[in-house]
Amino acid sequence: MAMIRRRYQQQPALSGRAAYGSRRGVVEYEAVMTLGVMFPLAVALYLLAVRGFAALYDLIACSVGWPYL
Repeated sequence: MAMIRRRYQQQPALSGRAAYGSRRGVVEYEAVMTLGVMFPLAVALYLLAVRGFAALYDLIACSVGWPYL
């Protein structure tokens, strides 16, 4: 127990605003990664696997504004 306590005291612990700010940054990064990367990737893989390539092509073409590519 003394070894654990001594090792813990050697490194400065984040407290108060510093801990909240660093944790908030991690949460914001995870949310951006989930909404911006993983969700569109999941939708694209679902369309490709279940509906075929035409559905994925339609989604991409309509989202960029070229439905008649």
